[in-house]
Amino acid sequence: MIYGIDVSHYQGEIDWKKVASSGKKFAILKCMYENSHKVDEYFEKNYEGCIKNGLGVGIYIYHARKSIEKPNVEAEDILKILKNRTLNYGIWHDLEDKNIRSKGKSYFTNFLKLQDEYFSKYQTGIYCNVDWYKNVLDSKELSKKYKFWIARYPSQDKGIVVESLSPKSYSQGWQYSSKGKVPGINGNVDLDIDFGTLAVTASDAAGSTLGKDIRIVTASHLNARVDPSTGAVLHVLDKGDKVNVVETKGNWCKIEAWVSSAFLK
Repeated sequence: MIYGIDVSHYQGEIDWKKVASSGKKFAILKCMYENSHKVDEYFEKNYEGCIKNGLGVGIYIYHARKSIEKPNVEAEDILKILKNRTLNYGIWHDLEDKNIRSKGKSYFTNFLKLQDEYFSKYQTGIYCNVDWYKNVLDSKELSKKYKFWIARYPSQDKGIVVESLSPKSYSQGWQYSSKGKVPGINGNVDLDIDFGTLAVTASDAAGSTLGKDIRIVTASHLNARVDPSTGAVLHVLDKGDKVNVVETKGNWCKIEAWVSSAFLK
């Protein structure tokens, strides 16, 4: 399992060096306010801090009443903020707002399809709680295309993993606490787990025409790095994970990041 966090302006200034040193491997960032479309005032600093300290990065879009009225405008404004930058943890549609719950399954399926026409460069996924997964979204059908990142934590949330609540059987990621404590961050922060496939791989890319060179990880743990060297680690792969190799360079293979070819077959 790979541990990370998700943050917004609520966390204020973050010391990303301390976050990385604490063992966190990725962060999902808020980049835009849902109603005003104003850039989150800490997005640029958070993105730069993650990249500088070797954390994988994704963003989330909180969908509310105003934002779903003009999904094309919202998508275009997100892209203006991103400026084609890399997101190896993709874009996440945050679907949980009680004010849009009654729209219905077909509405949300069509909404996602429309927005994702703009996000063809990126992997997109769905963040929601268990209630939305079971009762609001057409999750069975959506799971054929999207990865799910599920929010589920105990009523007495103490910032620790409660295995009995794990959504691993039906999701790729888990927000297991909203009351985490992480060095470098003042106050509470959401804590997340990537079960091993939450991050982008080349075969996940929407509309990808890349040839498939599927290989299997043979090491117990394999670091995926930012470049073909012993540089910063983006995330960790586990033994048996399947990856699609899109480029090789010496003793290195590129998937969404670089890994040693010695531990692939």
